[in-house]
Amino acid sequence: MKKNVIKKFILYILILIIIIPVIINILMFLHIFPVKGEVDTWVSSLSSIWGAIIGGVVSGVLTLIGVQLTIKHNNELKKREEYPEKIFRLETVTDFLDKSNDEFEMLLAMDFGEKVNVFFVIDDNYQIIKTHKYYLFTDKLLETINKDIVYVDSKCYRIFFDTRRKINDLYQELMWDSEYALFEFTQDLIGEHAKKGIELFDIEWSTLALNEKQELELSNIKKNLYKNERKYIFHQSEIVKDMYYQLTDHYLKLIKEIDY
Repeated sequence: MKKNVIKKFILYILILIIIIPVIINILMFLHIFPVKGEVDTWVSSLSSIWGAIIGGVVSGVLTLIGVQLTIKHNNELKKREEYPEKIFRLETVTDFLDKSNDEFEMLLAMDFGEKVNVFFVIDDNYQIIKTHKYYLFTDKLLETINKDIVYVDSKCYRIFFDTRRKINDLYQELMWDSEYALFEFTQDLIGEHAKKGIELFDIEWSTLALNEKQELELSNIKKNLYKNERKYIFHQSEIVKDMYYQLTDHYLKLIKEIDY
């Protein structure tokens, strides 16, 4: 139970302790309802009533405080018992992220160019396809982390959720220009050959003949694609690295909180 709730409860009780005897006294002396017995007897009885109320309230407050302390103590014991598993799972996640950071470094050390396809390739219909390595470093990476991080605590999961959101938004931020450029290129290419009466539904568009201007345009699109791909991998590695540092800091705090 929160402290402010207890304070309000005690305040309300104190107000009732003061108001109820006063109301009884006023009703009695104003003769709003008949009173049996002597007035002096009622006056002396009020002190007894007041004392009983105060005693009951004090007893109730002490009981409430005792229950709260017991709950708090039990929660601390439960929290302490959960520490080893939390730390183990967090260690598993940070170790995995540490290895992932090394793998990102290896990717960034590669000589990028049109002959090197890492995360994205252009298929035979001039569309950007995400490679197996892309899913390995995005969906598979997040899936592996989620298996353990969800059992640590809400702070760790908020860090994970924020990281997942950033990674999901990264493609739209960095690769959309290349995807749209390819879309415009294919529309012009298809439109040109459609005018010639060529059937385009059952063929691969990469088999269509390109003129010099189209070849130059496609070459520039590919160069821009791989340039954006390198940016994508770099930014994703920074996002993963930031999550690693945040979780490592939280791991050290959990270690400090352990009190056996």
